Amino acid sequence: MPTKKKQTKIDVNFDYEDAIAIRAELLYWYQKFGRHNIPWKCKLDGNPPKHGESLCVYRIWVAEIMLQQTQLKVVEPYWHRWIQLFPNLKEVAKADQQEILMLWQGLGYYARAQRLHQGAKIL
Repeated sequence: MPTKKKQTKIDVNFDYEDAIAIRAELLYWYQKFGRHNIPWKCKLDGNPPKHGESLCVYRIWVAEIMLQQTQLKVVEPYWHRWIQLFPNLKEVAKADQQEILMLWQGLGYYARAQRLHQGAKIL
């Protein structure tokens, strides 16, 4: 008979100072262990952003959608081809759905591509 796991109660009530401390620890972890050379985490010139510099949200959005259920090493070449053909949201919105699906071919889960295309049209 399986044993019942003891549930641990987690206190989610934390104050501003706790949030600042958690943020600092997450940023430290990212600096030490994070993947810094991923293309969508870099500026358009390929360099990492300096503190306070923003990144292209579109490039990150495409990557996040591609990365759902797919490994980073598989996504990278698809992401580069996508960004080359569709450098911005307007280009995705103008594209034919068949063109979108052909470029996505091999990544699987084609509903992701269809929803990305629909989202581009809405935005």
